[in-house]
Amino acid sequence: DDFYIEYIDIDEDESTFSSSSAELFFESNSTKKIVYAGLYWTGTYKYNSGEQLKEDKFTAVDAARENINSVKLKLPNQAEYTSISGTVIFDGLNSAEHKDAAPYVVYADITDNVSALSNASGVYTLANIRATQGTLKGGVASGWQIFIVYEDNSKPKKNIITYDGFSEIASASVNLNFTGFQTVAQGQVKAQVAVAALDGDYKVAGDKVSVKSSQTKDFVALTNKIREPDNVL
Repeated sequence: DDFYIEYIDIDEDESTFSSSSAELFFESNSTKKIVYAGLYWTGTYKYNSGEQLKEDKFTAVDAARENINSVKLKLPNQAEYTSISGTVIFDGLNSAEHKDAAPYVVYADITDNVSALSNASGVYTLANIRATQGTLKGGVASGWQIFIVYEDNSKPKKNIITYDGFSEIASASVNLNFTGFQTVAQGQVKAQVAVAALDGDYKVAGDKVSVKSSQTKDFVALTNKIREPDNVL
């Protein structure tokens, strides 16, 4: 909320706004088969635009709020966008606790779109992700993620589970209980966990994700190759 925020729009298409892209590449001789693709988009969106009048006092410039559950998706080697409608997982505008920033999360199953590609490698572009422009209490952020599951007959079998939801993490930690997680009956269990965070400032430490089971006493911090354990989000 210290900065005036505007949309990033990389696609040079005047009919879209708030566009950004990401790349996915498989090996050239890959025989991987896409079996699931889940698209998530999110943002803080109380109204179209706002301004700060004084410390901790924000007001709308354009008080309208458009539909949040529709975006445009351009898949690798496609020239045109496809309209995607999703299911709202959470909308903070309807919550007294979250209405100041009004964060939301929307999900769409795009398995059919991705699996129909002759080659899933390439650039994925998403456009028209709604967020407040200008200033907003708590700051403005938006983004998206595609979660892809593929088959590879040369690799060991894996059990892959996704969980949808939304939790605000501020000064206090939040505990999330997972059920339905199954492991092999015998042998060593190796697990990888992927999470998505809205905001999660790169230069602000303290964003940890830790895991424990019902049979262990202490939490173990999750790490990756590019972020420190105390700033993993």
